[in-house]
Amino acid sequence: MVLSLGLASVRRAVEDAIPLLSAESAVLEVEAGGATIVGDTHGDLETTERVLDRIGRGVIIFLGDYVDRGPHQLENIVRLLEAK
Repeated sequence: MVLSLGLASVRRAVEDAIPLLSAESAVLEVEAGGATIVGDTHGDLETTERVLDRIGRGVIIFLGDYVDRGPHQLENIVRLLEAK
């Protein structure tokens, strides 16, 4: 998989996410009944996309380590910001 993101796409994703993330507390309370918890994705965009496609609009909690290694770190974090 070869991906390419332009600076404008990255900037838009970050700028759109800032108000959402700024408004949230560092600790969130969620109803656990329907939540899906995803471990570290490490830049694995395919796994991120698979989770987002399968779960859809339900509550999905990505635990972290989105960009610390892996083939598509930038694309992975941008996709997560877009999904936010």
